[in-house]
Amino acid sequence: MEGAWYHGCPQKSQFKSNMHLSIRHYKVTDPKEVTRLVSEKFYPLIRAIPGFVAYYGIETDDGGWASINVFQTEEGAAESNKIGRNFAEEHKLNLAPPAIIAGTVVAQTAAA
Repeated sequence: MEGAWYHGCPQKSQFKSNMHLSIRHYKVTDPKEVTRLVSEKFYPLIRAIPGFVAYYGIETDDGGWASINVFQTEEGAAESNKIGRNFAEEHKLNLAPPAIIAGTVVAQTAAA
């Protein structure tokens, strides 16, 4: 039964999305400092990218830091990766390049 796992959503063939996500996971030395810097300095950078929808920051259970970036365009999501990587390097926040997962939203549901 195609699309059955899309609880509360139309069948996959009917779902059309114009949302693009980028998820970045960083290995950092001080997640609290990353949160502070993102809140103080990164928000204006990400908000300035055309097609910006939302940004979420997460202090991860493994002591790292992750972000979920939502854009109306694939180009906006790609630009957020570039800006995020540069910000982390400039502020010496990451111990290694971030792991990046990016793609188009193909399913969604939300609280009623």
